[in-house]
Amino acid sequence: MPSTLTTPASQPASTQAVQPGPARRPYLRRLGLGLTLGSLICGGLLYAYLQYGWFESVHLGQVLQIRRMHDEGPRYRTQSPWGVFPRAHRLLHDTFTDNAWTITSTDGEVLYQQQPTWWTVPLSQMPPPVRMAFVLREDQRFYEHSGVDARALFRALVKTLTGHTQGGSTIAVQVAKHCLLDYGARPARAWIMGGIRKVREMLLAWRLVKVEGRDKVLEYYLNHAPMGSGLHGIGPAAWDYFRKRPHELSVGEAALLAVLLPSPGRSPRHAVYYARYETARKALLQRLYEARVINAATYQQALYPPALFPPVQPHVSLTAPQNVAAAFRAIDRVFERFGLHSTPQQLRHERPFPLRLRVSLHRRLSMWFDEAITQALQDEELRYAALILVDGRPVVLVGGELDHFHYVFQARWQVGSVSKLFFYESVWQLGYVHPDVLVPDGDMPEPLRQRLARPLYHPRNDDGHLHAPLPHSQALSHSLNKIAYRTTWGESTDAQRYAITRLLVARFSLPWWHVASRSLSSFYSVFTADETVPLGTWQATPFEVAAMLEKGFRGSSLTPDHLIHTWNGKLLAPEVVASHPGLSQTLFKALRRAVAVTAPQAVLHDPAWSLAAKTGTTDGGRDAWFAGFLLVAQQSHQVPIRPRITFVVWAGYDDNRPAGLYGGRVHGPILHRFLSEKRVQAALRALLQDKL
Repeated sequence: MPSTLTTPASQPASTQAVQPGPARRPYLRRLGLGLTLGSLICGGLLYAYLQYGWFESVHLGQVLQIRRMHDEGPRYRTQSPWGVFPRAHRLLHDTFTDNAWTITSTDGEVLYQQQPTWWTVPLSQMPPPVRMAFVLREDQRFYEHSGVDARALFRALVKTLTGHTQGGSTIAVQVAKHCLLDYGARPARAWIMGGIRKVREMLLAWRLVKVEGRDKVLEYYLNHAPMGSGLHGIGPAAWDYFRKRPHELSVGEAALLAVLLPSPGRSPRHAVYYARYETARKALLQRLYEARVINAATYQQALYPPALFPPVQPHVSLTAPQNVAAAFRAIDRVFERFGLHSTPQQLRHERPFPLRLRVSLHRRLSMWFDEAITQALQDEELRYAALILVDGRPVVLVGGELDHFHYVFQARWQVGSVSKLFFYESVWQLGYVHPDVLVPDGDMPEPLRQRLARPLYHPRNDDGHLHAPLPHSQALSHSLNKIAYRTTWGESTDAQRYAITRLLVARFSLPWWHVASRSLSSFYSVFTADETVPLGTWQATPFEVAAMLEKGFRGSSLTPDHLIHTWNGKLLAPEVVASHPGLSQTLFKALRRAVAVTAPQAVLHDPAWSLAAKTGTTDGGRDAWFAGFLLVAQQSHQVPIRPRITFVVWAGYDDNRPAGLYGGRVHGPILHRFLSEKRVQAALRALLQDKL
């Protein structure tokens, strides 16, 4: 019987044709597709970079932020680095002509004026031999390559591998590296980040030549390249070394400036470096002659060493040092807001852009106030700080010098009895105590102290005596410590203390961050547990106390950049004043009585003006304060009163010695002498009426 089994040879041909071969690799197709898409994306990003420079904006932060700083100043608001400078390829066209700085006071006096240390010289004003001296020195193939010289890079690589040093940077690369890109701190992996940085420099250099053109790149380079200590650009260097303008330079002088570029910190005026520079200068002249840039006669004449002049001393006109110191505090505040790697002091030294400021400070008022201080105080070791504001703008600011400790902004001491002004107003506004209620003088009853779990604390009145019961508002006028502690803090529950503290922060902007920098909640815990805070053991600067008065009674914040009235000719819009309770008639009368009781020397006899203020003295008389408002007669009848003139003055010693200072005795004669002068009153009226 035949078998039913079949052999492979007997199978149909169609079956044999579909025998499985080698296994296919489907991942190759995916890999190829991924590589294609990745190449397209990278190519698109590279094209966008080369055409528009969007991605370069992150690394061009310094130069682009400086331009926004010049244009907007205090009005600048931080933006994402991607949107810092749209169409960033216009890098070399929107440049500044010089870096002169001028600061003018609100009464038209020039407070500070510094001549430019660099200025822009158009390429058309530079003779061809002068231009070619720099080109042959730094980039011989400048007019042949497109920003990156492949030959120079290869030559530099070979030299490096053979143990020698030679640069391969072109002029365009140096513009990208030294003038535009900002790297900040040196990276930890310098050998990796350095390569990435070099690639970025070359890409930017290629784009600069492509978009800006070679002549613009060369002009920018010649106007920004360092050519000596503090000398940037051919204009300042030509004037400092030869007392000439760039178009007046000889070929020999231009050759000397060109050979300074690799090491501008080594001055050719020193004999140690002069011989080295002279050898390099003659070699450059030889190359200029061989390139037929100059003829034989010019070459022979240029071989003679050029005469060097002494350095030009910088011209700074400083007519009001204390006002200038305050103005630079405001400028530093603006610089800090931009978050640049350069510090405000570095930017002020470099002056990367021109600046024309008009500040709110009144030079003559500041000078008259300084005269009043000099006549009243004979102790040279006693430090004095004063701040007077009109409509939220500082007009008098005394107490510091440029780049030195400034007592208005930095002297942080205990505020003493000035603190009572804020605590009394807080408990009155919250309704915990009525201003007209009679309160007895003395310590907190023992049963109440135990029930509230308060520590044993018995403050002492300044005169050491107990007083008869009196209205709560008059207790503020007489600055009685026992009543102030007991009624505003000691007898308050924990919930009431938290409410008072929250009001101090919300309405008056109490500087809580210096007490507990971690968080506001931790500050509440620390502040409410302190029994001494109503009597002014917390610390603040005179500027912060003025800011509390402005915020609490005028509804406007106060920062150092409020000194700036116009920035490069642009008027800064005044801040919108928020709704605020103002100065109540009760508090106004209490503060007027406080002046009569604690600072009778400051009482003004002119009925057109009145002082409503509070003195403050710390333990041992270490600090003397006087803070409040100056009002004209028409303002005192408003309900509520809208104060327009705020003042804060402080006096003390650097070593914080217990010197027995008293706010009324120290500041009363000074303020009376100053505010009683007719010229001062006329200037204040003009400021109030905006008739400057």
